[in-house]
Amino acid sequence: MRKSLQATVLLLTSCLLSTAPAYAEDEALIIAPEQQKSMGLQTADLLQVEAYPSANYSARAMIPLNKRHQLSAPLSGKIVALNYVHGDVEVGEVVAELESPEYLQMQQQTIAVLADLEVAKQNLKRAEALSKSGTSSVKNLNSIRAEVTKLQAEKQHKIFELQLAGMNEKSLSELLKTQKTQSPKLQVVSHVK
Repeated sequence: MRKSLQATVLLLTSCLLSTAPAYAEDEALIIAPEQQKSMGLQTADLLQVEAYPSANYSARAMIPLNKRHQLSAPLSGKIVALNYVHGDVEVGEVVAELESPEYLQMQQQTIAVLADLEVAKQNLKRAEALSKSGTSSVKNLNSIRAEVTKLQAEKQHKIFELQLAGMNEKSLSELLKTQKTQSPKLQVVSHVK
């Protein structure tokens, strides 16, 4: 019985498609009421839904710790302290401490840029004094000014890299003031709750 009904629907569909003229996408296929009656078709207008049945259910979502947040360090290195294995972590808490040769290298590069900048500033002062007396060319003065500008931009870039790596403000200001490398330990701090 079911197969004969499916066969009838398929036959009816193929007959309609073969006898109907080709219509554009926006045009509707119109079947006269007599044709609908003879084919036994019944239609109804679609109604707009005014409400969606729903209910509130109390529940508690349980998400495994390894799926909730992924912990990663900004630099490579050896973990020397792990302060949290599970549980809630507040924003700003030190999750782990990392000893990183890459972190030391970044500090050394910053110190090198600071030293080069200091020398370039001294050269600029000397070139400006010589330019006023007429013993130095304007080209030489402009070249030294460009070098100072380039080193100042590089200094800002190195500071920004250290901040992105996780260096705190106290350590950064100490590095800039003393121009000596700080501890190779980098604290990995939580930024999300």
